[in-house]
Amino acid sequence: KNIGIIPFDILHYVSFAALKNKDYYLIDKYNIFYLSSLSLAKFLLNQQGETSRNLNKPDLRILAIGNPDLGDFNYELPLSALEAQSIQFEFNKVDVLLKRQAKKSWVIKNIGKYNVIHIAAHGEFDSINPLFSALKLTKDDESDGDLRALEVFDLKLSADLVTLSACQSGLGKISVGDEIIGLNRAFFYAGTKSIVSSMWRIDDLTTSLLMKHFYRNYLNSNK
Repeated sequence: KNIGIIPFDILHYVSFAALKNKDYYLIDKYNIFYLSSLSLAKFLLNQQGETSRNLNKPDLRILAIGNPDLGDFNYELPLSALEAQSIQFEFNKVDVLLKRQAKKSWVIKNIGKYNVIHIAAHGEFDSINPLFSALKLTKDDESDGDLRALEVFDLKLSADLVTLSACQSGLGKISVGDEIIGLNRAFFYAGTKSIVSSMWRIDDLTTSLLMKHFYRNYLNSNK
């Protein structure tokens, strides 16, 4: 029923969930999760769900970020704002940051307070130096707006779930020991129990609908 996949080498870039025979996709019959390395398994699997056991899911503290202002109309993601706002109808304690509110400096200072973190924004994968892969937030006098993997490693999180609803947010670079270096690895290291992230460029409307249903089911089902 549950399949855990710890890929090797080029298999890191295979979407196992999308594999199919003539009748069904793998994801249709099995719950699938990934680990970037075996060394993460004991740490993550032993602690998974710890936050949920301490609090009723409707009372989890939620941070929902949508459509940060990047200063360019061409980068607008209006439906990602609706995506972030829709989460507040499922939970009791939701802080929603949209447009100019989604400042990187505020996020770094406060992100550790939340049980679930949802970031619906542009993501940028740096294939030359994956530690500089970034989520694009709003810049201010204190920061340039790019929340880089390098900076995420320094955060202290206790989140049950982080959702990176951004293009290419799940991509990383294979290094020695088959570790994936990138945003996923950084959020795990910072203390996240589970991560939902995208592996390719995604449609704004489709993602918004998917996330709305995901959180509705997250309240009552195993993530």
